Amino acid sequence: MSLIKVGLEATQEDLHRELLAHPCRYFFILLTEDLAALCIRTCDGRGENLQSHVIDGLTPDSAGNLVSLFEDDLQMVVMDQNRSTVLSDGDELCSISPDIAEKIRILPGFVDWIISTVLTKERNILIYPVSWTK
Repeated sequence: MSLIKVGLEATQEDLHRELLAHPCRYFFILLTEDLAALCIRTCDGRGENLQSHVIDGLTPDSAGNLVSLFEDDLQMVVMDQNRSTVLSDGDELCSISPDIAEKIRILPGFVDWIISTVLTKERNILIYPVSWTK
């Protein structure tokens, strides 16, 4: 089985290593009003049919309720008035924080889940636009 990574074929293992090593290239935060969500973007095999996918991991809080692993970090992004954003298809996108990147790096099972559920049916992962300038 091979997957596509930015127009290049990559094995599942290669893609797994790439996502863990460079999460800022592939993950971004989608902002809508006062809400934020961790996302990745995909396209079809022709580079069309762009889709943003909300990605999250849940964990129980002290009361036993499921909450986002990234909730506190995402709220910090919403409150940060100095964040750099890009508008894409009417959506406001911004880079993930170093804290979010580190959480992604320590969750290899989270990355495996993304690869096995989101990057299926001919979906290809895209590089987040702000990372092009870095």
